[in-house]
Amino acid sequence: DQTTDVLVVGTGFAGLTAAIEARLAGAEVLVIDKMPVHGGNSIINGGDFCAAGTAMQKAAGINDSPELMLKDMLKAGNDLNHAELARLVAYQSAETLAWCQDFCGVQFTQINFHGGHSVKRAHQTVNASGSELVNKFMKKARELGVVVEQRNKLVRVVSDDKGRVLGVEVRKG
Repeated sequence: DQTTDVLVVGTGFAGLTAAIEARLAGAEVLVIDKMPVHGGNSIINGGDFCAAGTAMQKAAGINDSPELMLKDMLKAGNDLNHAELARLVAYQSAETLAWCQDFCGVQFTQINFHGGHSVKRAHQTVNASGSELVNKFMKKARELGVVVEQRNKLVRVVSDDKGRVLGVEVRKG
């Protein structure tokens, strides 16, 4: 038996970011991942991070905004997107990219086009791989005291009859 304030499942972009933010909020954080190495699919992606209105775009003379990014996202999604979530992504994108750079040390070197975007807004990592993000996030998480355990698979969430989560069952190794 083990207890923690926050349990995060997975060591990809979302998991490590959640772990870092929970730790910054003062929580004791445990991250588990079923794989023997960290990163999941995030570590092998192409390393492009779409963001609108960034310092890199301004320096390159690219005129972009969260409004335009949202418009592009809704058009590319045939207006079937969850509009409020798409708005959150678009309007938080530049701040999130800056967090990756300034707080976690992620390096981006150029800006590319991605399908569905009307301007260049895909910021490419220095190694053109998600590993630049994941490895920097992992380093930051560990510096902050986040505990990461690999080869631990979430088997099931244990809840009471009212749906309140009581714990989880994990298979180690």
